[in-house]
Amino acid sequence: MFSWCVKRPIPEIRGVTTMSQRIHVSKDGKTFGPYTEAEVRQKIATGELTEDDFFYAEDSKSWLTLNEFSVGAESNFDQGSPLPQDLTTTLLQTDATNINFANAQVVSVDFKNKTHQTDKAMVDLTSTSPEPVPQNTADEEWFVLKWDNRYGPFTYFEMLKMLQEKSVFEFDFVWTKGMQTWQRVAEVAVFASNYIRKLQGDDKGDKKDEIFFRRRHLRTSFNGSIIVHDNRKIWKGESFEISEGGAGVVMFNSMALPGQTLYIHFKAGDNVPAFNAVCEVVSKQYVKDLKDPNAPVRYGIKFLKISDGAQRSIAGFVETAA
Repeated sequence: MFSWCVKRPIPEIRGVTTMSQRIHVSKDGKTFGPYTEAEVRQKIATGELTEDDFFYAEDSKSWLTLNEFSVGAESNFDQGSPLPQDLTTTLLQTDATNINFANAQVVSVDFKNKTHQTDKAMVDLTSTSPEPVPQNTADEEWFVLKWDNRYGPFTYFEMLKMLQEKSVFEFDFVWTKGMQTWQRVAEVAVFASNYIRKLQGDDKGDKKDEIFFRRRHLRTSFNGSIIVHDNRKIWKGESFEISEGGAGVVMFNSMALPGQTLYIHFKAGDNVPAFNAVCEVVSKQYVKDLKDPNAPVRYGIKFLKISDGAQRSIAGFVETAA
C-alpha cells in the first residue's frame, strides 16, 4: 500500500460556497479554466499552481494572489469589474495615432533624402548633436511627430496645453527651427518639468491661466499594491498617489499605451478598502533605451468605472490627507 506525500498543505478556499463555482487561473501570462474548487485545490496541492499565479472567482469579481485566495480575502473586496468575455484573446487598445489636433496640418518629410520640409527652411536630419534651447521659446513654431503622422506648426504655449490635455506625450517627437533632428519631448529642455514649473511661477497673466488649468481633483500619496489585467495577461504594480478621478501607478509592464483600457484591482491601504476599477491610461513616463517589457514604468490612469462606495472612501481619504 502506497502513501502519497503532499509537499504543501491544501489551503482552504473560503468564500467559495459551491463546487460549481467557476474559477479562472492566470499563469505565466496565459489564462486557464474555468475550474471547480476541487480542481483548483488539487492543482495547488501538486504544485501545478504556485504563489506566482493569479486566481479569479466569479463571486468576488477580483484577481487574487494564492495567499489571498486561500484565506478568503475576496470577501472583503468591493465588487468591481466583471471578467471580460474573452480573457485570453481580446486586447483592449485604442488607435494611439487617432488624435485630434486643433487646426493641425500634416508636414511633409522626405525620408529618402533625410530632410524635413517646412515653409521656413530645409533642415538636415542626419545630425545627432545636442539640442539647444530656443532663445525665444514663445515665438518658435513647433512640429509634432506621432508614429508616421506629422502635425504643426504649433506655438510653444499650444504645445504646453496639448501636454496638459494629454494629446501630446513626453515620448512623442518634436522639432523646431534650430534643432538638427527630431527629439523626444522628454529630451527637450524647454519641456522639462523644472522649466515648466519655473514658467508657472512667472507672471504670464491670462496666458498662464489659460494653459496651466487647475486640477479637477485633489491628489495625495497612496502607497499600495495593485493587480492589473488587459484582457490578455495579468501583471503587478504599485500605486503612489490617488484622487477621486484616477491614480498614479508604477506597473511592471513597459508596453501599456495612453488610451488603453485596463482593469485594476487596488489592494486595501490607508483606510481605503480594496476596490476594482476600469481605467484608461492617460500618461506614460518616457524612459530612454528601455527594452525590458517587464520593466517598471510610471503611468497616470483615469477611472472610467468605479463603485460609489470606493469613490467616497477615496474622497474621504484625500480630504483628510490634505
